[in-house]
Amino acid sequence: ISPPLKAAQANSLHGIPVTWHDSLTAAPEGPMLLVTNEFYDVLPIHQFIRTPEGWRERLIDNAPEGFRFVLARQATPATALVSGAANGAALGSIAEVSAAGIGLTHEISRRIAASGGLALIIDYASDQGPIGDTLQAVRRHDHHDVLHEPGEADISARVDFSTLVRVAQETGARAFGPINQGDFLIALGIEARAEILSRNATATQRADIGQALERLVGAGGMGCLFKALVLTERDATMPAGFND
Repeated sequence: ISPPLKAAQANSLHGIPVTWHDSLTAAPEGPMLLVTNEFYDVLPIHQFIRTPEGWRERLIDNAPEGFRFVLARQATPATALVSGAANGAALGSIAEVSAAGIGLTHEISRRIAASGGLALIIDYASDQGPIGDTLQAVRRHDHHDVLHEPGEADISARVDFSTLVRVAQETGARAFGPINQGDFLIALGIEARAEILSRNATATQRADIGQALERLVGAGGMGCLFKALVLTERDATMPAGFND
C-alpha cells in the first residue's frame, strides 16, 4: 500500500497488467490464491492483564517523561475480545488479541467459502495461544524499547494461530495446520532442492545454501518459530506439505 513501492513495482512489472488494492475488501470477488508471510505479526494487537476484577486492557499513556504502559480502570469495549482459553489464565497473566487479524481472517475465509481458492499463511507463532507478552521491537537487528522513538523500529507480536483456525472454521472455511515451517518445507522437498542447488555450486555457495536451509527448517531457528497454515474450501483435499 506504499505509493513509492507501488511505483517501483509498476516499473519492474512494466507491460504486465497488475492492479493494486489498499485493502483486501477492495479487491474484486472471485477465486483467490493468497500468500502471506510475516504479515500477521505486524498487525496491531490489544493487550489485557488478568486482575482480581477481571480482564483490564493495557493502554499507552503519553506522560511528561514519555510514553508508558497503564492499565484501564474499567473494562473497555475491546475487553470483549478476551474469551475461550484466556479465561482460565492465572492472575497477572497477559493476553494478546489482534482484532485486525481476526477481521482479516474472517474476510479471507468468507471469500474462500463463497468463491473458492486457498490461502497460505506463514508467520511467527505463539505456542501459548493468546496468553503471553510477545510484543517486541527490533531496530538495526537488535532489541529495542517498544515505546521509545515510535516509528523508528519494527514492532511485531507473535501470531495466535489457534484463533485464526477458529475464525476460519466459524466462517465456513477449512483449516489445515498450523504445522512447523520446518516440517512444511521438508515435506515439500526443500532438502532435495538444496541438494540439487549444491551439485554445481562453489564451496562458498554450498556453505550459504546449507546455512540458509538450517535457518529455514532448523529446530533452533525459523523451523519451529514459524508456523504454516492453509485455509481452503470445506470439501478441499489435504494440500501438499500437510500430509504425513
